Amino acid sequence: MRFIRKTIQFGLPRSGSTLIYNIIKDVVPYARVKKVHDLRRMNRSLPMVCTYRNPLDIMASLFESQKIPLDEASIDHQIVLLNLSGIWDMALVREQSNVLMLKYEDFYSDLHSAVTAVSRFLKVDLSNDRQEQIVDRYQIEVVKKRTDTLGGFSEVDKRTKFHGSHVSRFKGQPGYYAEIFSPEQIATISRSFYFFMQRLLRHVHCSH
Repeated sequence: MRFIRKTIQFGLPRSGSTLIYNIIKDVVPYARVKKVHDLRRMNRSLPMVCTYRNPLDIMASLFESQKIPLDEASIDHQIVLLNLSGIWDMALVREQSNVLMLKYEDFYSDLHSAVTAVSRFLKVDLSNDRQEQIVDRYQIEVVKKRTDTLGGFSEVDKRTKFHGSHVSRFKGQPGYYAEIFSPEQIATISRSFYFFMQRLLRHVHCSH
C-alpha cells in the first residue's frame, strides 16, 4: 500500500462522479479528495480518477434532475454549459499514467469493478468484506433512499456531495435519453459531441 495524500476525482456532470468520489473516500479515508468537473487550476500530476458518460445521457440526466423545461433554447444552453465543463480536458488526459478512466456504462451495472479498479489504481489492499461493504453502501437503491430525504436538487449533503433528487425516475439507466429527447434533438446533441463520442465512447450507441 502506498500513502496517497491527495487525489483528484474529475468527472463530467452526471457521470457518476459523486458516486466514485464517495468510493474513493471509502477506499482511502486518510486522503484529501478533490471533486471537480474541469481541470482548471488543478495539479494534473496527482492521481486522478475520471468518470465519463455518453453526453446524450448526461444531457437527459441534467434535464431530469434539475427539472429544466425542454425546448430548443434550453438544449442549446445545456450543450454550451457541457462544452464549458471539462469534457475536452477528459479527452486530453485519458492516456496519462496517473489517470484511471471509469466509463459510467461499465460501472453502472458492476459496482464491484469500480471499487476494484479504484483500489488497485491507488494501490490499496481491500479485504473482501470491506469491498462488499462499500459496494452495498452505494447501490443505486440505497443512494436513492438516502437522497430522497433531501429537498430538491439545490439541497446538497455536505459530507457526501449527493444532491436531493440525485437519482432520477430512470435510476440512471444507460440509454434513457431516448425517453427524453426526440430523434431531432438526439441528432442535435450527437452532432455537438461527435468527436468526444468517437474518441471515448466507441462502444456506446450515440443515436437511435
